[in-house]
Amino acid sequence: MIAIHPTHFHQPLNSVKNYNYNAFIYTDTAYRSHFHSNYELIYVIEGCLPLTVNGTLYQLQAGELFLLNPYAIHAFEAVGDCRIWVGVFSDDHVPAYVAKYGKTQWSKFKCDPKTQDLLKDTLFLEGKPSRLLRIAYLYLACEQCVAHAEPLVWESDRNFIEEVITYLSTHIEGDVSLRSLAEHYNYEYHYFSSLFHRCFFMNFKALLNIFRVERACELLSDANADVTEICSRCGFSSIRNFNRVFLNAVGCTPSEYRQMRF
Repeated sequence: MIAIHPTHFHQPLNSVKNYNYNAFIYTDTAYRSHFHSNYELIYVIEGCLPLTVNGTLYQLQAGELFLLNPYAIHAFEAVGDCRIWVGVFSDDHVPAYVAKYGKTQWSKFKCDPKTQDLLKDTLFLEGKPSRLLRIAYLYLACEQCVAHAEPLVWESDRNFIEEVITYLSTHIEGDVSLRSLAEHYNYEYHYFSSLFHRCFFMNFKALLNIFRVERACELLSDANADVTEICSRCGFSSIRNFNRVFLNAVGCTPSEYRQMRF
């Protein structure tokens, strides 16, 4: 039986900083279009994996890898004889790579044979290596990506996605709207609206709330921060609205989320 995950959703658990890391081996699993703020590394153990990234379909064969950038909209189907390893990690694992190549999206690639054998024995497994080992192996995988992958040419839609994400990641307070964003980037409003929905498959408010909830999660990690102040700093109009949006996105209230963190 194939496990199919929902269409176009945000993964808050894969948008956490502070050396966040999750790794799984998937078979008979399909992830519909989704995104998160952490990097994702995919390795095909056996079979062939159809992987869609920002609207482009790639066919990954056994032994091939793909390094996904933060907020890349992606989907895959690991079905039949396909078996894959997926590791999701926050950018603080590889700051030197991010500083130099953070805006580069790469094509699929293969590691050197000796490096592939090493990573198969140490990284391409379920569970968590220690933090220092994770950092070492993830840097090694990134080095192999830079050495063997081709940088992809950013098409207009991909540039547009990056523009919107860059803006919303730093402008969550106040009265942010689709129209104000269009004006900021000097787009005609109706064209901007059409392009937005084609790229993100959701309304603007839903995407804005994703960034507001992400920021709220970061602020809630401070046990002394006032929830009412966090509500205001993240652009929510009221505590009631904050609780409702946060509950829909994370599955618990802000207060419950904080209790789980401490």
